[in-house]
Amino acid sequence: MTHSLRSSVRRESETRPADDQLASSSELPVIAGRIRLLRERLGLTQEKLAARLGVAFPTVNRWENGRTQPSPLALRQIEALVEQANQPASGATDANLGNRGLE
Repeated sequence: MTHSLRSSVRRESETRPADDQLASSSELPVIAGRIRLLRERLGLTQEKLAARLGVAFPTVNRWENGRTQPSPLALRQIEALVEQANQPASGATDANLGNRGLE
């Protein structure tokens, strides 16, 4: 890792909320699994999910591997994707979708 990259990572971590506002480390695997499940149900690669959320591919990879968690903004964007995925397509019904919600 280059010096400037280390500095930017350090600055980013300094601007994050206090630990008590973040998910505990025991919650990270749950969040990671849900993000992976959402991505797979949407039929997206990590790269395509990253593009839809406006983040970099390594960010999605770190979320899914449980190394980091999404920011509050990213969580809102993920929630919007869940809502979109749970909306039946025009003419579709819960019966022909098999009631496969993402929540």
